[in-house]
Amino acid sequence: MRSSIWRPAADRRDEARQAARDLAIDPVVAHILLNRGLTPEAMPEFLRPTLASLHDPALLPDMAPAAERLATAVREQQSVCIYGDYDADGSTAGALLYKFLLARGVKVNYYVPDRFDEGYGLNAGAVIRVLTQHKPNLMVTVDCGVSGAAEIETAVSLGVDVIVTDHHLPPERLPAVPTVDPQRAESQYPQKEICGAAVAYKLCLKTAELLGEDPKVPAAELLELVAIGTVADIMPLVGENRFFVYHGLKRLGRTTSPGLLAMLQIAGLGKSGRLSARDIGFGIGPRLNAAGRLETARAAFDLLTTEDNQQAWELADSLEKLNRERREVESRLTDLAHERVRNLSLHEKWGLVVSGDGWHEGVVGLVASRLCQRYHRPTLVISISGENAKGSGRSTNVVDLHAALNDCADLLTGFGGHHHAAGFSLPAANIEALCERFDAAVRSRMTEDDLTPVVEYECAVKGRMATLELARQLAALEPFGHGNPAPVLKLTDVEIASVRVTNDGNHLQLSFRTDMRGQLKAFWPQAGQNAERVEVGARVEAVGSLAVDSWNGEERAQFTVSDLRYASRG
Repeated sequence: MRSSIWRPAADRRDEARQAARDLAIDPVVAHILLNRGLTPEAMPEFLRPTLASLHDPALLPDMAPAAERLATAVREQQSVCIYGDYDADGSTAGALLYKFLLARGVKVNYYVPDRFDEGYGLNAGAVIRVLTQHKPNLMVTVDCGVSGAAEIETAVSLGVDVIVTDHHLPPERLPAVPTVDPQRAESQYPQKEICGAAVAYKLCLKTAELLGEDPKVPAAELLELVAIGTVADIMPLVGENRFFVYHGLKRLGRTTSPGLLAMLQIAGLGKSGRLSARDIGFGIGPRLNAAGRLETARAAFDLLTTEDNQQAWELADSLEKLNRERREVESRLTDLAHERVRNLSLHEKWGLVVSGDGWHEGVVGLVASRLCQRYHRPTLVISISGENAKGSGRSTNVVDLHAALNDCADLLTGFGGHHHAAGFSLPAANIEALCERFDAAVRSRMTEDDLTPVVEYECAVKGRMATLELARQLAALEPFGHGNPAPVLKLTDVEIASVRVTNDGNHLQLSFRTDMRGQLKAFWPQAGQNAERVEVGARVEAVGSLAVDSWNGEERAQFTVSDLRYASRG
């Protein structure tokens, strides 16, 4: 049954016991926090983030001239155009800046490029159309622009001022306008990895301050959008990002946004009265992204900014249907991609590249993510359209995908992204060469041992200790996500009390006997094929996460299994 390497985190039980006594928390929670790099002094701020987690917007590069120019636009009631991006982060960034400016009487327009006709970021044709049609005094980019120096020169030559807000890795040549990006080499901002919505948010707060306002007001009003952008763009949920999501989720739970209210109700989210980062990651984010993946992202922006209840319901329903269609397309292409991989020798191919004619460009990144998780290898998935091709990639923690693609740059017409994810384009004739070059780039960055998944558990817990109370204390570490995953425990001293395959045949419902009378419910996702190998009465160990499961108003502890093995004898 065991399919991964189990590796314990450092044993710091003595320190954990002392911290637990001092802070009145469970020793398991203290042990986890210690191994995540937190000192006992930092633990209270992590568990209940305060304003102390936030950084001064002025530390961002070019924040002073950018905020002053935006403040001038507000004071003089100048026309502003926001140029956005087609994913959930871009939509939330555009929506919050739009709301900020509209509330101050500014005439503001919004433009988002078409994924299929224009691609990511600024393009000269769109810039010229936007500026000649709307004739703004100022253009502000959100979640894009740092790589658009040439296109920004075009805008400036047409007599329009430009502010760039972005969070992507900048090229050597920066735009010759205020460019607010925490990833710039000279940036003094303490947290480099914040989303595009967070950068736009910081610009709004600094602008409010320059206007003589209390920045705490927009800070509270716009926080729910920052939380959505942060989780949807897979930012690490530590430090400032943890504050955004921790408090943004509370704000989202009582949102007055007609669009978000309609989406939450249609998606069946928030019924328990609280929302989680998972609700954003698997509920809100995919629905906002579905617009840009299959059609135009304008619908996502309109949903986030509308004040009309009827329009809100129509837009939310439209996004719901698009998301269902997205799931169907993704499932179909994932099956096709798996067929391509089955024709490869995984012993020989460490960097996977699969392609197909007419594959939907809007979902290739999602397919790459599924293949990367399944085969534990950096993966590129490419859609071919005639002589041209576009692709998206995902990587493991070991390989920097952006660096690997840089090794293949001469085969590509363009690429961008970061360690874990990237997008690129190339002539279709170069795909075969890319297969070889990408595999070599990956091999130079990993060893054969890196091909086997490793589960690092943070604490070993005997079955009788896996109680509802411990599950509740572990929940204090939420919100969970990238950079702050749900704690992984090793469960010992249990035996299989029952096992059942779910109706769809994909998963296992288990029950562990923890002592003479106690039992612990468990769920093992994507393990239906292991049913006949799990013996009732067998002593086992499991790695996975412990959480509170609510059902019909009752709460119980439930263990979600990542891997299972028979316990050693003796």
